[in-house]
Amino acid sequence: MAIVSIGAAGAMYLLSNIFPSLKVKAKDRIKGALLGILLLFLIYSIITVINPSLENFNINKPLTPSPTTTEPVKSPPGLYLYTADNCPATEKNPLYLSENKYNFGSLSNSLRSAKIVHGDFSAYVSILYDVSGYCGRCLYLDPNIECQSILWPGPFSASAAVYQYDFFSAAGSVTFFRKPFYNEQGGWKRIPAGMIDKLFDQPLSSLFFDGDGEKCTVPEEDKACLRWDINGKTCLKREDCPNLSGENINSIKMTSNFIVLLLKADPTDGTRGSVCQLFPAFDDLAKTGPLQLHWEYVRNQKALPDWVTIIPVVSN
Repeated sequence: MAIVSIGAAGAMYLLSNIFPSLKVKAKDRIKGALLGILLLFLIYSIITVINPSLENFNINKPLTPSPTTTEPVKSPPGLYLYTADNCPATEKNPLYLSENKYNFGSLSNSLRSAKIVHGDFSAYVSILYDVSGYCGRCLYLDPNIECQSILWPGPFSASAAVYQYDFFSAAGSVTFFRKPFYNEQGGWKRIPAGMIDKLFDQPLSSLFFDGDGEKCTVPEEDKACLRWDINGKTCLKREDCPNLSGENINSIKMTSNFIVLLLKADPTDGTRGSVCQLFPAFDDLAKTGPLQLHWEYVRNQKALPDWVTIIPVVSN
């Protein structure tokens, strides 16, 4: 339209010698046409800056919308237990746990695989047990394996301990006592948070009832006799200091959030976990009372624990 207007203005300008009044109209029309062209150019420039896809304008072809990406839905962090092998995505309702489960109920002895899902700022640890209440034979789940079998050799689990791992634990301690109810008179061993760090994992035979590592806390008369006199009445030599192996531990005290696992190495493959007992985190003590060892569960397995694992956790 601007070009047509300019052409018409040119014709009017040529005729202005005949009709002088047309000369002013021609100039006004040319100015209006040039202004229209300038405005059209400015509008085009602004639109293409805002949306470059409009640069090649085609009235007959609709604009293709920009592709959009949908973020996959993340599963809530925690423990997932499956009745089938290999943690199948087709299993609609796996057992989901983000805290301890005292008894699996109808799902006891029917679960076959497990996976631990970690959050962006959280990680989980879990132990499965063949007895309700977190004792008996147990299996520590590796938190770094995406999916793992929980057969031993078949389905066995009846309860689960599930805790959120604490990356920043810097206080508290775990103390082992030779006598029940935190009685120090029989001897004790304290493991401070500095020794536990991210994970404490030691054979019980390497730990002794030496308090804070300074001297033996076991009374002399409680130490095993290594050599007797000829009459067998007087002990001539006693052991230096008893260690924590065998049935020497009878109670455990925690002053921060840790879980303690007493484990027995499986003689068939060397893995630890053929028998174990969980001692829950500090916040659970109000529910469980003093942490006494239930040796009856251990003896039923005909094996004694020979390893201890301490893991810092966030309170449930």
